[in-house]
Amino acid sequence: MSNKDHGISRRTILGCGAAALAAAGFNPANVQAQGKIPPEQLMYVAKTKTPGRFCANCLQFLGTHVKDYSELDEANPEMAECKIVAGKVAATGWCGVWSPMG
Repeated sequence: MSNKDHGISRRTILGCGAAALAAAGFNPANVQAQGKIPPEQLMYVAKTKTPGRFCANCLQFLGTHVKDYSELDEANPEMAECKIVAGKVAATGWCGVWSPMG
C-alpha cells in the first residue's frame, strides 16, 4: 500500500516537515556555525512527558546511559553534553532528535 492510497504523498509529508522546521526557526547555517543546534530549535525540555523517551536512554547523550527512567534522580538529574544539542542537557530531558540506544 502506498501513501497515495491515503491521499498523502511523500512529497507532501516532506514539504510539511520542511515548513515546520522553518516555522520553528531552524536555520541550517546555525548548525554549521556552531556545530550543534540550540535546544529551543529542537523542542528540548528538561523533563520528558514520556518516561520511555529521555536523554539518558538516547544514542546522542554523552552522559551516563540508563535503560529505565526510574533509575534517574528527577530532583537532581545528571547534566551532560549531547552530540547534537548545544550546551548541557538533563538526563531526564527530551528533544526532537531523540534516538533510542541500539
